[in-house]
Amino acid sequence: MLTESLLKSIITKAVPVRGIADEKGLFFSLSKAGHASFKFRYQINGRRAVVTIGPYPTLSLKEARNKALTLRHQLANDIDPAMEKRKAQFKTRNTLNAVFEHYFDTIIESRYSHADRLKRLYEINLKRPLGNRPITEINGLEISDILQKIKKGTSTQAPRPSIANKSLYLLKALFKHAVKLDLIRHNLALSFTAMDAGGEERPKETYLKESEITIFFKAAGSIGPTFSRDNYLATCLLFCTATRKMELLGAKWEEFDFSELLWTIPATRTKPRREFLVPLTPQAVDWLKELKVRACDNEYVFPARKKSAIPHVYHDTLNHAFKKLSLPFKVSPHDIRRTTRTLLAKIGISDQVAEICLNHKLPKMQHIYNKYSFLPEKRKALEKLSNAFCECLPSKFEGKNETLKG
Repeated sequence: MLTESLLKSIITKAVPVRGIADEKGLFFSLSKAGHASFKFRYQINGRRAVVTIGPYPTLSLKEARNKALTLRHQLANDIDPAMEKRKAQFKTRNTLNAVFEHYFDTIIESRYSHADRLKRLYEINLKRPLGNRPITEINGLEISDILQKIKKGTSTQAPRPSIANKSLYLLKALFKHAVKLDLIRHNLALSFTAMDAGGEERPKETYLKESEITIFFKAAGSIGPTFSRDNYLATCLLFCTATRKMELLGAKWEEFDFSELLWTIPATRTKPRREFLVPLTPQAVDWLKELKVRACDNEYVFPARKKSAIPHVYHDTLNHAFKKLSLPFKVSPHDIRRTTRTLLAKIGISDQVAEICLNHKLPKMQHIYNKYSFLPEKRKALEKLSNAFCECLPSKFEGKNETLKG
């Protein structure tokens, strides 16, 4: 059993001890760094656990025994002392920042392929005005003001209605998470709708007709260094693989099997969070071989062009390049997926195979029970798509003596 004189003797000798027992789970330890503390060892639901009671001599032996008694009462009521301690610690730092960190670590990082974008959305739009506020003190008027400021813009920031909607969606998720953690009783953000933020957003309908594809690539080929060769080839590959932008721009060379003519996109980079096989057409292989040379032995197909924490091309790079093109119509990289889906239908590919080529979920229960890969069907579909796409390309890459058609 512990005594004050024994504890003082251990501290004086400064010899580390892993644990000297007192009674009924209470024990004392001294670390190599000289940190002395009381701890409580217990067992709950067949699992052993230890919780720190407090430091010595800040906490006396008598006080430690009283706290250990309280913990034993918790155990008698099937309450886990360590869990209760974590809850208490979290409630002392119940700011929106703390809720976001917990939400990001436990939910976002493991489930979302573009977790960094959600983090950036929070840091740019919500962290400064609300981050250090206790979530229990945030009111509806504050939320409304922030959403309207994002929607309408400021003297230094353009109006961003779609970002206002995304910020509202994130706030709803954070307040819901806080309810789950028992920090608040109700989700204040649920009272808000898109009309309180950026307004109802209509689905985009932009796609390129075959003649517009030709116009696009003539403009892209003649613009010079502003729309680089890498951007040009990336756009061609988006058309011929029917993949999402960052599935391609974040690709590593190790994902490509040129002997089997297959590209395996890992689950961490696909929207449905499942591994996806993309058959490589002859045209795609030719463009990838050129990119291999241009990458200069980098592990990424599209390595970062400047020093950056992100080792591959940034997700906005291609969007900015598209905006610099002088075109009689507006188009974004994501519109290419709508264009490829339209082309697949036009060249006679069935809806089921076309949707699988775009890595969309099959309807109803099919995606759960139908595990057929459709690889032969996807290969035929993408070959027909590539041929149809290349018929729309200018015969030469404008400004360069390189043939693009496969």
